[in-house]
Parts: sequence; C-alpha cells; structure tokens
Amino acid sequence: MNSTLIRSESSSKFAGFKRINMYAIVSISGKQYKIAEGSRNRVPKQAGDSGSTLTFNDVLFIYDGENNYIGEPILP
Repeated sequence: MNSTLIRSESSSKFAGFKRINMYAIVSISGKQYKIAEGSRNRVPKQAGDSGSTLTFNDVLFIYDGENNYIGEPILP
C-alpha cells in the first residue's frame, strides 16, 4: 500500500512526520476489495491483459488520510 509522510507539529517519537494511508473499498465482480493508488491487487478475471490498469466505478468507501467518504451504496 502506498503511503505518504507529511510534516507534523507532533512531539512524539516520530516528531515531524505523520503517516497517511489513502485507500478505497471497491466492488469487483460482487466482492469487496481494499485498493490503494498504485497497488497491485489480485481480482477475479477481467477483460484486458495481465498487469494492465483497470478502472472500476463501484466505489463503496474512500479514506483520504483524514476523512471517510461512505457510499449509499456507492459514491457518486
């Protein structure tokens, strides 16, 4: 999963950095998958070549590092 380090004003052990993991839950062939940008995921057979980029429209949930976006049932 891709993650990004952003500067933070925290005084913790990792002072100066805050980890943000952005991801989405998508529905593919009736099953739900947690997907992050740039990640490689094993899904049921789809049209296209192995290793090619696919776009799915049934996005159920997005976490952008700070906010949750929940679909009813999918996001617009």
